[in-house]
Amino acid sequence: MLVDVGLDSLGFATVIVEIKRTFGVDPFGREDAITYPETLGELKALYRPYSSTGGSSAARDKTP
Repeated sequence: MLVDVGLDSLGFATVIVEIKRTFGVDPFGREDAITYPETLGELKALYRPYSSTGGSSAARDKTP
């Protein structure tokens, strides 16, 4: 679980905001239903469509 690696709700929110600011990606802003991840693997899976193996190249190429 994310809490097992020291990521409480504030830490989780901070990580999500930093990812959005850095890469312009926010899977939590989608309109379809989303379940919040409980593990690092589930968190990684949310961003997989935006990675170099899929998703928008504009989001991948954005620099801070």
